[in-house]
Amino acid sequence: MDKIVSLIILKSEFEFNGSQEELTEKINSNKKINFEWFNDNEFKFLSKFSIGTLMVTGFNQYIDGIMGYAKLTELDSDRTKVELKTKVRIELYIFVGFITLFYIIFSVSGEDFFDLKPWYLPLILIWFWFVYRVQEKILFYMFKKHLGK
Repeated sequence: MDKIVSLIILKSEFEFNGSQEELTEKINSNKKINFEWFNDNEFKFLSKFSIGTLMVTGFNQYIDGIMGYAKLTELDSDRTKVELKTKVRIELYIFVGFITLFYIIFSVSGEDFFDLKPWYLPLILIWFWFVYRVQEKILFYMFKKHLGK
């Protein structure tokens, strides 16, 4: 199961040449990405725009959209390690649940599954995962670019 999850989530890490305090100031100066700090060294960063989640800054207050999580670890006074990762999106769990439910209902009832081939729904799931992944990579790129990485 861990291998499957590691394929679904995105991870990246790098070192920032500066203290954690300098890095925090630089991160907070980024106006292209929203940040929600959990504590002094962990935060969530969110894209201000995302396709597929109907997220445009100021438009929807209830959907986070495309996001990543970061952890800062000060290695010494001049170096800070930055670990970036995503989590499995709840939409993917819901979609897998619907696929499973549809297969069970239609196999028990003997009805034709909307005349869809059984592999259409997994392809749709892979397509949405791909769209999310591209946007997550763009978000990671924008974050790293702001920090000079």
